Amino acid sequence: PCIVRDRETGVAVPATGLTKREMMAMHMMAARISIPGAPDDEFDAKRAVAATDALLAELDRTSK
Repeated sequence: PCIVRDRETGVAVPATGLTKREMMAMHMMAARISIPGAPDDEFDAKRAVAATDALLAELDRTSK
């Protein structure tokens, strides 16, 4: 993993190279495929991205 410094605090933090959206969708997809049964990858990926977009929109809306 790459380590970068926060611009405001100077604290070293790990960097994944992924956007917040990509990271959240990855976690949602991982949670979905851990459910027993044969996952439908394309359907699950679309649902994970849609859920991520909805969550980010809600977080943005409520943080103002």
